[in-house]
Amino acid sequence: MRAYWGRCWEAGGAPAYWPWVQVLRAVLRTAEPGQLDRYLGFLSQILPELPSTDVIRESADLGPEQARFFLMDAVSNALADAAQRLPIVIVLEDLHVADVSTIHMLEFLSATIRHQPLLIVGTFREVELPSAPAGPQLTRAAQEGQRLSLGRLSERDVETFVRASGETVDPSFVSALHRTTDGHPLFLVEVALLWRAQGRAEGATPPSIPLSVRTAIQERLSAVSSACLETLRRGAIVGREFDIALLEACHGKTDYVSAAQEATQAAILVEVAPQRYRFVHFLIREVVYEGIAEEERVQAHARVAEILRTDARHVEPRWSEVAHHLVASGKCEAAAGAFRNAGAQALRQLAFEEAVKAYSDALRTTDKAGIVDPSERATLLLELGHAETRAGLVTKGKATCAAAAALARQEGDAEMMARAALEHGAQLIYGRVDTELIALLEEALEGLDPTDSALRARVMARLAAAQQPAEDPEGPMQLAREAIAMARRIADPETLLDTLRNGGSAMVDLGDLEERIALDREHAVLAEELDNPVEALRGNMRSIMDYLELERIDDAFRTIRACERITEQLGHPAYAWRSVALQGLRALWEGELDKAEKLIEKVRALGGSSDPNAVVVYTMQKTRLLQYRGDFDAQLPLLAAVEEQWDNTELGRNTASLIIGIEHMAAGRLDDALRHFDRASLRRALRLGDHTLELGIARLCIVAGDVELAKRLHRRLLVTREHLVTGGMLWLTVEGPTSWAIGALASFLGRREEATEHYEHALEVARRTRGRPVRALIALELAQHLSTDSGPEASARAVELARLAQTVASEVGMPAVESAARRLIDALPQCDEATSSTDFEPDSLTISKVGDSWLVCYENVEFQLKDVRGVRLLATLVNEPGREFHVLDLSGRPREETGVIIRSDSGEVIDAEARRQYRARVLALRAELEEAERWNDFGRAERAREELDMIERELSSAIGLGGRQRRSGSATERARVNVQRRIRDAIRRIKRYHPALAKHLDRAVRTGAYCTYEP
Repeated sequence: MRAYWGRCWEAGGAPAYWPWVQVLRAVLRTAEPGQLDRYLGFLSQILPELPSTDVIRESADLGPEQARFFLMDAVSNALADAAQRLPIVIVLEDLHVADVSTIHMLEFLSATIRHQPLLIVGTFREVELPSAPAGPQLTRAAQEGQRLSLGRLSERDVETFVRASGETVDPSFVSALHRTTDGHPLFLVEVALLWRAQGRAEGATPPSIPLSVRTAIQERLSAVSSACLETLRRGAIVGREFDIALLEACHGKTDYVSAAQEATQAAILVEVAPQRYRFVHFLIREVVYEGIAEEERVQAHARVAEILRTDARHVEPRWSEVAHHLVASGKCEAAAGAFRNAGAQALRQLAFEEAVKAYSDALRTTDKAGIVDPSERATLLLELGHAETRAGLVTKGKATCAAAAALARQEGDAEMMARAALEHGAQLIYGRVDTELIALLEEALEGLDPTDSALRARVMARLAAAQQPAEDPEGPMQLAREAIAMARRIADPETLLDTLRNGGSAMVDLGDLEERIALDREHAVLAEELDNPVEALRGNMRSIMDYLELERIDDAFRTIRACERITEQLGHPAYAWRSVALQGLRALWEGELDKAEKLIEKVRALGGSSDPNAVVVYTMQKTRLLQYRGDFDAQLPLLAAVEEQWDNTELGRNTASLIIGIEHMAAGRLDDALRHFDRASLRRALRLGDHTLELGIARLCIVAGDVELAKRLHRRLLVTREHLVTGGMLWLTVEGPTSWAIGALASFLGRREEATEHYEHALEVARRTRGRPVRALIALELAQHLSTDSGPEASARAVELARLAQTVASEVGMPAVESAARRLIDALPQCDEATSSTDFEPDSLTISKVGDSWLVCYENVEFQLKDVRGVRLLATLVNEPGREFHVLDLSGRPREETGVIIRSDSGEVIDAEARRQYRARVLALRAELEEAERWNDFGRAERAREELDMIERELSSAIGLGGRQRRSGSATERARVNVQRRIRDAIRRIKRYHPALAKHLDRAVRTGAYCTYEP
């Protein structure tokens, strides 16, 4: 077993992660050669002596939490690997003075190394916990482990201590020692050492405790030589811990080692590493330090600061220590600069809390030095605001950036104003309008040079995003387009990515769908090219919602898998919740409600309490889940949360009111729903152009009986009939087909046949896109619509739909829908044997043209269908059973004179030679992957996997069913899709009149490149 020690620096000025730095240095010294090499790039962030590598991307690209996660994960894995050969014990002392980053690391490790042969022991003074720098974090970390509180020593403990000290155990002496010290460990040690230093006669009682422990310490110090005391004084200037090399650099060569060994024998110092010593107690160092004359202290601190600043042994100075000594030497202006360097150093080390402290110290020291340069102060405020935002102190960060903006305004510094405004709006929250941010951005934009620049493009894009949702969304969207166009002209990829991020945010759920999807795909691809997984995730998520709206369900779900891979790569809860939420979206849509519930709760666990975007997603996905299950009462607390989330603007409050009204309506609480029905708000929502509320607004119009608004919305929705309505990036839900809302509105407006057609279309969309809960809801609603018709065909169809709704609802777990469907079935007249029989006589089926329509005859049933393309195609097949028709013949495409079908394509997507080269490359990559994994070359292995995945995607896109090669731009493929869709439409039309016949045709008609009717 190996033991490693890390001690917190009580004197102040230690860099972030200091005890872990000590531990990791010792671990690296004792590790097997090459054992921990793969972690060195990450560890170099806190171990400056390690060479810097390209393994770590700039933390600004990744986001603060995710970047710090990479660092902590590397430390965790390095320690776990080191513990495989020999179990490890890590002791962290004096955690009551630890920095926040040190305790964050402890918290992280306590959760990740539970199953490793590794024990971490931390010591701290409970009495100092309330005032500790990381008090709350330390309290939380202590709850993760076994907490042992050390109370006063008993008399038996004192006896054990005396015996362990090699002294004769005299019961009366032990009793007096316990009574005098009251069992206080520090007092006991100090008094026992003083008693031993003075000599003890047999049977003598211990001296009374000194008036203070300091007196006892002074007594002990008086027993060492003057050379030893001088060494202690010079060491105390450095801090509680010091090394001989530093003393020699500051004060010249002398026999410090002998003096330190003398102090070690006197139990004043302890040697923690070769020629590195530590005062055994903080108070000892304090007593020694107070005994130094002030002038001598000032000069000594100045020398230490200079040596630390120029120390060639370190790649970069430990700026926090330099600043501490400069302050002690009275050099406030130099100290302010050192504190700023310390802040920048802490940011690079992902120690965000320490960066905030360093920049705050820089501000205070600047004030103390009397530095009044407004530009310098504005820059320092901006640095502090940046650190505060990254540390999660968003409100404080905004206030600090506002103060920087005020100084920039005073100085007329437009660029500084722009930087302050951008930093103020660094966090992007969907659906929130920050009026202060908008004012700052507008002022910054007004002050910037109107010519093209990266800064101007970024401000324009961020302003566009900040203004949405707006009463007139077109203005912000146009500003976003101009920002993106400017970024393209500048030809700076990073600026373009930033404008796509913010400009795209201004268009999410609002802009033209084709424009959005092009920008979102560009966003995702560019982020991948720039190796920025955070923005790649964002661009892919936006693309998913675009695909869903276009009913491209397979593209959406494939992109969800891409998002899962990205979040696995990022490996942090701050990003993981998004991937989980997308999985929850799919589970909700496909009706896996138990799975969806687990995923939704995981969203809350991963990000729902700290990320405003995660809070909204959790609320809306949970609300939708409860709606499907019919657990409407459980929705009420969530609806209250909706009101809180959108209460910062009038538009936000209107949106919240609409959402709440829609959910009340779905729950059947119509009076509550109508209280949220406001015609002005509805019209405003429609002007906004946000498609996410359209299904709900249609229902509210119907419940309120607003014919005028229903007609207006009906006309508007016809334009997007082929789309799905989604909850957008704000909710991450799929609400249902647009044609569902059109059907409901048409039914309300008395257009019964049109309503039926739209409902049937919506039902088919739900089936094709695998939206089972929505399919059950649409089937029930259409059955209720048809149940008011008097004809037997409509009644038969209503029964069939109600049964479908009942079956799907039972499978999915929607008891309210299942019960409603059962009640409707019981209330409807059941279809007779003639229409429900499953026996079929093929010879009795004819489909013939009669005037401008088609007459379908089957046994003693006749009905007419409109002359549409699908019925004509179906008639062609039915009238020649068993014959195969090529889809190009059915669609009227030309043949050559030889009778060979003209493909009208560009050949196979991947030709034979390309396939051969792909196969050869796959074999080479697999061999390379095996070798990389065998050599633990993880970077090379990952690159091989990525290329294999790329080749797999290329091949899968080129291979059709049965392994057939797909052809580029195939006319046959286009015809196949069109013919299949039209024939299915004809069968749906027949289903309204004769469900049994439709069921037979659905089984007997085979579609593909060749179509046939086989009764």
